Amino acid sequence: MTKNCCIILEDEISAVRMISGYIKNSLNISVILINKRKLLKSYFKSINVDILYLNKFSEKKILSFLKKKKIRFITINFNNILSSNFFKKFKGKIFSVHGGILPKYKGRFMLKWMAVDKLKKIGSSLILVNKKIDSGKILKTIKFKVKYPTNFNTLLFEMHYKTRIPLYDLIPEIINNKKKVNFKKFKKKYTLQLAMHDKIFSLIDLQLNKKY
Repeated sequence: MTKNCCIILEDEISAVRMISGYIKNSLNISVILINKRKLLKSYFKSINVDILYLNKFSEKKILSFLKKKKIRFITINFNNILSSNFFKKFKGKIFSVHGGILPKYKGRFMLKWMAVDKLKKIGSSLILVNKKIDSGKILKTIKFKVKYPTNFNTLLFEMHYKTRIPLYDLIPEIINNKKKVNFKKFKKKYTLQLAMHDKIFSLIDLQLNKKY
């Protein structure tokens, strides 16, 4: 059976970089961009990649496109919440890279929290997504050493190039059965001390030059 794949995200440049791995692995790749600009539409057309631009998130339109293209595997990178129905249709076939070491660091701004906790190694996790936020089977976690003091801008740059890009590049190889992965299920429930979540984040400085 043909392995039709689709990337769903918000950034055109990231889409251009990511599709190369799928093409390299001889996988049929389509793209859904939740983006109004359409600056690279002609480029995608020139390399015969089907693309759907959405001005705003619409699960109905996404599902219609996926059905039309007979998509089997999906990679997602956006902030919208998908319905339980969506996960039923693509159970075990939705990949994503979370910017934090799972299962402990779930949620948003986890790079910030890992730095606040002064972790010696910071990283991202590749997962098979399920209906619970930042949950699912952990496929692989990549970490890098952090030398303190540092700042958010430096960490963000290193996180992207040392962990997120390699993990996204691994996805088409997993789909193409070139990489064997040991699946790790969540066995423990971790509770971050975020009882005062809103108050805490109002006090944390999110400036790029914030030092840790």
